[in-house]
Amino acid sequence: MNAIQQETRKAVETMGAASREVDSGIVAVNTAGDALAHIQGSVSSVNNQIREVSSSIQQMAAGAEQIVHAMGVVSGAAETTVSGTQEVSASTEEQLASMSEVSASARSLSEMAERLQTQIDKFKV
Repeated sequence: MNAIQQETRKAVETMGAASREVDSGIVAVNTAGDALAHIQGSVSSVNNQIREVSSSIQQMAAGAEQIVHAMGVVSGAAETTVSGTQEVSASTEEQLASMSEVSASARSLSEMAERLQTQIDKFKV
């Protein structure tokens, strides 16, 4: 009987040790589960941040496209202004040349009028 009692005690001790190991395993599994849940939360947070960054980049790209378009419009307006300025400059040069011709003609007419007056004065009695 002693042998049976000793074997029973050993079995009980072994079962107690096994039970403690199972409890330890359960704690380890629960800890691992908590760690995985934390990792999953972190991954979800990173995904949300990536979406926000992506959205910001898309908005920046749209803004850049608008700036490029506006610069094209400004460039076109500048080209039109330069063209108009060149036309005005050419017209001004033409008018200046015409005014020079008119001035030269007026001097010539004035000289002719003086000579005519001199000739008329010769015929006066």
